[in-house]
Amino acid sequence: MVGRLEWETSNSGWYKMDNFDLNPTWYEMYNESYFFIVTTCSGAGFGNVVPSTSAEYFVGTLINYIGSTLFICIFFDFMQELIMRDLPVFDNSNLYDETLCFAENSKLPESLVFKIRYYYKDLNL
Repeated sequence: MVGRLEWETSNSGWYKMDNFDLNPTWYEMYNESYFFIVTTCSGAGFGNVVPSTSAEYFVGTLINYIGSTLFICIFFDFMQELIMRDLPVFDNSNLYDETLCFAENSKLPESLVFKIRYYYKDLNL
């Protein structure tokens, strides 16, 4: 859209830098625009398509912010899934420690404490 708006008024711009001033087809413009958005959004920025006008800089910066936000959200969600996966093991381990502490401090018979340990050993904590 920015390339189309500045096509007539500007001698620069990434459309003209990419030799699209020879009446490009719709497919060529779509392909190049898609490439620009993907490289800008991913933060890679290969350097062959660069903004050169104020509008292109603004749109490129906006796309970069959107891409960075998406990557942060995806990374945060992935890390949260990893943390939540180990939470039941952590809770069971705490329960095991608390149960053994209670069993030893309340002076339960040694056979009962042994059964408690054996029960938790079968749970593979």
